Order: sequence, then structure tokens, then C-alpha cells
Amino acid sequence: MCVIPGYVVEVTLAKTIINEPKEVTLMNGLTAPLNMQVHYISFSAHADFAQTSTFLKELMPPNIIPVHGEANEMGRLKQKLITQFAYRNTNYFPKELSVG
Repeated sequence: MCVIPGYVVEVTLAKTIINEPKEVTLMNGLTAPLNMQVHYISFSAHADFAQTSTFLKELMPPNIIPVHGEANEMGRLKQKLITQFAYRNTNYFPKELSVG
């Protein structure tokens, strides 16, 4: 399952997968099957840590992959999430799943 919180730009993969096509075209030009459910949730990309952590407590995702933000701030976010959710088996910023 993929949860897309917030606004997505018209010509991006996120915008494409919201419509759940059978396959998608990747950045390298290859096509890949879309074998997942996609859920869009209206959520501000500019939410503060309290709002974001409350959202994550409810959702309990196995992977958390931020795709937008300044590197130092995203590093701080990662450390705070690891501290707050240390009891969960969650992958934070897994490189094999990263988009950039």
C-alpha cells in the first residue's frame, strides 16, 4: 500500500499512481506493474513535528520515505522519529525505496 499525503504535482509519478493504473513508466523509461493499493490523504506537507508524528501514530507505516525537504531538517526529523517510535519495526528513509 502507498499513502500519498498532500499535494502532488501534475507531471509526477505520485500524480500518475493516484489513478491506480495497471503499470507505470519509471524515470529510466521502463514500465513496471503497479502492484499496490494507493490512498491519497489531504495532509499539509508543511505540518509541524507534532502533526506529523500524530499522523504516523495513526497510520503505523512499515516505511517512512520523505521526498521533499532540506537535508539537515530531514535528518533531524529522522532522528526525532526514531526516538519517538523506537519500539516499532519501522524503516526510516530506506535507500532501496528512496526516490531521489
